[in-house]
Amino acid sequence: MTGEEYRAEIEKPARKKGVAPVQQMLGLLLSVLLIWAVFAPPAGQGGPASALPAAPEPRVASTSPAISDSLVELGLAAHVVGRSGYCRSLPSTVPVVGDLRSFDAERLVLARPSVLFVQPPLAGVDPALAEFCRARGIEIVAQPLDRLADLARMAAVIERVFATVQGNGASPWRARLEEIKTSIASAPALPAQADRVLVVVSAEPFLAVGRGNYLDELLARAGYANAVDAAGWVELSAETMVALAPARAVAISETRAGALEIANASSDAGVARSAFARLSGGAVKLGGVAGGAFSADAAEWDARLSVVDSTVAWAGLEYAGAAAIFAGYVQSATISHNSVADTSYSALSA
Repeated sequence: MTGEEYRAEIEKPARKKGVAPVQQMLGLLLSVLLIWAVFAPPAGQGGPASALPAAPEPRVASTSPAISDSLVELGLAAHVVGRSGYCRSLPSTVPVVGDLRSFDAERLVLARPSVLFVQPPLAGVDPALAEFCRARGIEIVAQPLDRLADLARMAAVIERVFATVQGNGASPWRARLEEIKTSIASAPALPAQADRVLVVVSAEPFLAVGRGNYLDELLARAGYANAVDAAGWVELSAETMVALAPARAVAISETRAGALEIANASSDAGVARSAFARLSGGAVKLGGVAGGAFSADAAEWDARLSVVDSTVAWAGLEYAGAAAIFAGYVQSATISHNSVADTSYSALSA
């Protein structure tokens, strides 16, 4: 039964008196057969419950990719018994129980979570999901993740839900949560003459980061002012972006090229004391492999580039052939004192 079917069921008017018990029993039998047809494994593999992942208490489900990623990074993934199809950091053996728009009632029943983490839309938690969980004693943790303060609240909730896990207060995940809460609480003041930076998260159309969200707050913590004054996520024309005259522009996208690229006749530029983590492709790309890279004109070369004293972790999560650090045709480059771990391909390709 999908969430929509469950919603339709609970919104039906009360059954009229006089319905034959035989008809009720036939309906129940058909429902049981339908559940078995959907969830029964191939012959010889046991019943539906045997396909469920074994998990220690508390058993939790999460339909939020961001919350699922957090649980994985905290080392709590073993407790997750249900996910959304977008929670790619969790093993594919964890059953999909729903997403932002709908939920699968049967899979939730079989997964038996005691807690369900959701990242609710503006309209709030689906009333049908709320009623479904209330009737089965499943606690819904509806946590928006729009501001850094939301992350602090999420840390506190995770601490509460997993309070019985590893009772020692010095356990690594508890220490990490304390670091997060401390970091969020200690917000530095923005310099009066901070450079204005434009952050773009989409190119078709151009969508920029406005005020009042976690990216705006991270920008301020890095010592920069947001070039966009409007709140939320703001669609801009190319002309408007030029008129804003930002000191810097940052584009955030899912790309195999690398989180940061220094190319197109760049010189005396580099990356130092930086951290890159959970990347679709690579971390840093120095120089190119086409166009001006082959020019006889030294003015078109990439020269004197560097990547030093930086860390890269979990690179190539989607584009598995991407090197963590890539150097193309560069006149000279320094790549030293870097730490690279958990990459799908090579740490360095040059």
